Amino acid sequence: FEKARDINRQVYGENSHTVASNFIDLGRLARDQGQLESAKDMFTTALSIDMKVFGKKNQNVASDYTDIGQLARAQGCPDYAEAMYYEALAINTHVYGENNHHTASNYTDIGRLLWDQGQLEAAKEMFEKARDINRQVYGENSHTVASNFIDLGRLARDQGQLESAKDMFTTALSIDMKVFGKKNQNVASDYTDIGQLARAQGCPDYAEAMYYEALAINTHVYGENNHHTASNYTDIGRLLWDQGQLEAAKEMFEKARDI
Repeated sequence: FEKARDINRQVYGENSHTVASNFIDLGRLARDQGQLESAKDMFTTALSIDMKVFGKKNQNVASDYTDIGQLARAQGCPDYAEAMYYEALAINTHVYGENNHHTASNYTDIGRLLWDQGQLEAAKEMFEKARDINRQVYGENSHTVASNFIDLGRLARDQGQLESAKDMFTTALSIDMKVFGKKNQNVASDYTDIGQLARAQGCPDYAEAMYYEALAINTHVYGENNHHTASNYTDIGRLLWDQGQLEAAKEMFEKARDI
């Protein structure tokens, strides 16, 4: 990435979106390496370049603000993260209008940040806005819309609204099955969410059935030895442990460990 950036600086000069994109790559890499201050420097450099190239009201600038916001969230700076997310939202609303996938993504980011802070009703409002926009953009049967229902379901679960959570998860499952068919990892993930909710509701038989649906799909898609099936075995083991079936739970945990 540094070689690419240095060559592009020579070819295009410092103030080029291509160079800014190189800084974004370097920033995301630094973030993944846990080098958060270095990542911040890269992202703010990219933002500075893109503002010179495009002005303040451009989607590339909005994307830069989002990267800085996500980094600030990771750094435990929620107020700064929120300010960056709202900058991105304002730009995307200006450029595209209210109802587009960019603003929906901004609302989701804000919702997750509010969720981090325990502001669950405010987070719900953001997730509902994202879902409603994505329905208009993509239609009802879209994995993006299903993902919005998953966010709403997990939030409802955290609020103790378990029946509402079940409705959200089953809606997501229904959509994903229409989009992907029955043998897809996203469908397996939906079964897992429903299983975890059933476990929380004290419905172990139903939870077990959902976990085994997820396991069967992940085995079909990926084979026996992959991190998805290992996670399924762990879920089944914890459910068996809840019920005092300790030897059976041990067998599941050993399978997960071995995979």
